[in-house]
Amino acid sequence: MSQQFEEISRDPQMQQWVNALSWVLMSVFIAVLVADFVLLIRWLLARYRAQRAAELAPASLAATPAEPTEAPLREGEITTEAEEAQTAPIPVEAPAPPPRLRWSVVHVFVGGQIVIVLLSLVLAAAGFLFSLPILWRHTANPLAIQSDPQFKRLMMYVTVLALYLQNILMVGVVAFFLRQYGTSLAQIGLRRPTRRQILLGLGLGVAVLLAANGLEQGLGLLLQRLLGHVTAEKLEKFSSALDAGSMFKGISSPLWKAIFFVAGAIVTPIGEETFFRGFLYNALKFRYGVVVGIIFSGLIFALAHVSPLALLVIFPMGMILAYVYEKTGSLWTTIMMHMVVNGVGLAALWINGPHPGH
Repeated sequence: MSQQFEEISRDPQMQQWVNALSWVLMSVFIAVLVADFVLLIRWLLARYRAQRAAELAPASLAATPAEPTEAPLREGEITTEAEEAQTAPIPVEAPAPPPRLRWSVVHVFVGGQIVIVLLSLVLAAAGFLFSLPILWRHTANPLAIQSDPQFKRLMMYVTVLALYLQNILMVGVVAFFLRQYGTSLAQIGLRRPTRRQILLGLGLGVAVLLAANGLEQGLGLLLQRLLGHVTAEKLEKFSSALDAGSMFKGISSPLWKAIFFVAGAIVTPIGEETFFRGFLYNALKFRYGVVVGIIFSGLIFALAHVSPLALLVIFPMGMILAYVYEKTGSLWTTIMMHMVVNGVGLAALWINGPHPGH
């Protein structure tokens, strides 16, 4: 992967693409900060209003006149049923339970940021710890870290392990919000899978894989016609440098390749399907309808992969996954589809070299 980035840095055209992508990512970062500020202000205002309502409630209760008490009965006095009903204590109803949260795209937005922040903290802490002995060895020269092969290798291994943490956090965030909604992972389709769901997922996964490969081949030919062979080849290299497959190809240890393979082919499909289909798609569907849910969940799923060319393939694949989830109600079916695409792609990279896979 480092070799690909070095090649990009030497090519002026690729460097322009890097600058454009950097501006896009910076714009997204600023938009996220603005959205966070707006959400924080709204949350503080809502909390202030709730506190004010709680403070005014006892005062309004104290201002209401007390009900007159009935005089005690004289000895030997008999009351009628109507009088007894009037003097009987009024039953006090139990307070209603607090309302549950409703499905909201804002919760998906916040949950995604929680995953990113926690993951970034782990990677930053690992990078800091690994850089200390290297700085000591190179007499506190920060530039030596960038070219030190041991540091690059250690950080690559940490990044591989971070894939496990990322997907654990994805499932954990979804489970947390579902509990606030009064539902569970099982009720959104993550219950024990049936044989039919598994076989259906495997079959559809093969179909999606073939369609994705065909689309990628056609896209490559179209780009060569529109941009020319040289520019299209550069764009393909630029996109592949941002893909997880480039990191996989850069790992020389068979053990760590196997660890990466399990993360990419098994763990990632579970985490991403739970988050993007079980959480994001449902939030969009319940608020805006099935069609909007399918389109925008597929688009956001594609944008999360960053790679420009892969986006054009992953976008329709994300919509297909959302459609299958809508029709089957099973996350395991889409997880198996996702596993086939990722697993075959990584296996092909391991055995035969570069191969389209996401």
